[in-house]
Amino acid sequence: MLTRVFSALAATALVATARTVPTSTCVKFESTYDVIGFSTYLDDTAAAASLPGTEWTIAMWYKPLAGQERLTLFAAAFLLQAYTSEGALDMHFAYNDATIFVANLPSNVGEGEWRHFAVSVNSTTITAYMNGVEFAAEERPAVHNFGDLAKFMTIGKYANWEYSLEQTSIANPEYTIIVLMDDFAIFSAAKTHQQIADIYNNGMTGLESDLSIYFDFEDGTGTTVTNQGAAGARFNGVFGAFANGVDSTTSDR
Repeated sequence: MLTRVFSALAATALVATARTVPTSTCVKFESTYDVIGFSTYLDDTAAAASLPGTEWTIAMWYKPLAGQERLTLFAAAFLLQAYTSEGALDMHFAYNDATIFVANLPSNVGEGEWRHFAVSVNSTTITAYMNGVEFAAEERPAVHNFGDLAKFMTIGKYANWEYSLEQTSIANPEYTIIVLMDDFAIFSAAKTHQQIADIYNNGMTGLESDLSIYFDFEDGTGTTVTNQGAAGARFNGVFGAFANGVDSTTSDR
């Protein structure tokens, strides 16, 4: 078991803490074409994994390794984009190309520090969390539909749903995210504040309820990351053109 130590994001809300994590490897994004996508679209036929207009939660650990701006951690077409901006994390939700929700994290988070980001969406509210603490919430529009808009999902780069993974990986070669990531998860339910805090404090087991997609990045080398969630192999992650070939995961503790 290994320990990550976190600094406070905001003195009045997010306090310094340490947590023990059960994993020893993570994925490293460091080159021009680093991206993780899926071999199939997220659409209304994919059962719970598609999250078609229902409640859902996305969660991940990430660690910036260098100063960056507007580099995507995660994107679901133009519906949701979480990206770095001058050391902070900005999150945009959109509908019909119009931004409906913007959340800006405090920028006083040093590089080289792990932090846990989660966004939970229920029938009425979009709520974002950092290190188990809520930092933004907004009313969810009735028209907001994950399944209709998130036709293609990527980790590490923005993707238009019209592009294949290969096209996406070369679409914006000047944008290079330099970050480590671990325990990326999508749940087919809106997790509560307490449930997200539990994930932050105790880590993931892969046995959590409503877990559709879960990457623990324990695959070692290769071009595929195994989905440990209920959606199974259909939603294994597929690496884009990593600069170092099959060097897909790295030790970081």
